[in-house]
Amino acid sequence: MGYDVKYLLKELRYILGLDREWPTIVIGAGNFGTAMANYSGFKKRGFDVMAMFDIDKDKIGSSDNNMPVLPLNSMEKFIKENKIEIAIIAVPEAAAQDTADQLVKYGVHGILNFAPIALKFDKDLVRCLSVDLTTKLEAIAYYMSYSKDKLWKIFS
Repeated sequence: MGYDVKYLLKELRYILGLDREWPTIVIGAGNFGTAMANYSGFKKRGFDVMAMFDIDKDKIGSSDNNMPVLPLNSMEKFIKENKIEIAIIAVPEAAAQDTADQLVKYGVHGILNFAPIALKFDKDLVRCLSVDLTTKLEAIAYYMSYSKDKLWKIFS
């Protein structure tokens, strides 16, 4: 009696879009982009990070954990040849919108944005989630500042 757990998990993975591999790239081969590209948790969840892209000539051609760093001007060809569907943006704020526009133009429909800027584009063409680490740190500071003891003193 009860649920068929294996079937339920399979259906949940299907509903969440986690029942397949998602070819993914990272734009920005700095410290943060490299950390994202090499994060083993992505592969375990079906996000196959295939390459990083950058404009820095010193980084292009290098490989970190077998993750190639390719020139930005080769991104269109790579996206089309490898059927890339998701991109992670880890570039400075000033380059983020242009990067996102290029990705959409080349056929990428999912973007995870770590640049500190709200990206703008036709929502029907692309799904984008922005992660602002500063606001997450502010939230932690808030919760730490207002522990149960402090709140009790404020409201009593």
